[in-house]
Amino acid sequence: MAEDARSAWQPFTFGGIAAFALAPVRRLLLVQLIFALVTSGSLVWFLAHAYGPVVSQTIAQLPETAAIEGGNITGIDSPIVVETKFASVQIDTSDNPQFSEAADFQIELRKNYGRACSLLRSVFGCVEFDYPREHTIRVARSHLEQRMGERLPLVWGLAFEGGVE
Repeated sequence: MAEDARSAWQPFTFGGIAAFALAPVRRLLLVQLIFALVTSGSLVWFLAHAYGPVVSQTIAQLPETAAIEGGNITGIDSPIVVETKFASVQIDTSDNPQFSEAADFQIELRKNYGRACSLLRSVFGCVEFDYPREHTIRVARSHLEQRMGERLPLVWGLAFEGGVE
């Protein structure tokens, strides 16, 4: 039995998992911690490489006059489209916006409302949201670059913590 407890280090097979039944609890907790850290690190890496560039490029294309006022986006004259395979942000305030559906997760910002769609839009549809009418929100490039720079470490930290949980 002591020999089985020593071999409880590789939970990749049914026998390896069963060996943890006889192993000390601290060994089980150590292996769980190692796997949680690797999983969380992978999650943060994926978010940073798949979604981070889309957000950064979108912010870089925003004009300095962009704002949300009275429930409408103002100050954006030409469409802004940033797409990768995983994420897409499309801002079009024209009367007849054209949006592609190439990405797994897509945010469409129209003149007076927005939509968030996932890969499963045919099953679950899209979530539509209105812009606030009572507040003015600055979405100018310089304003958002500063805000993202301040909050990005917090976002990655929360994603890492969520992965460990």
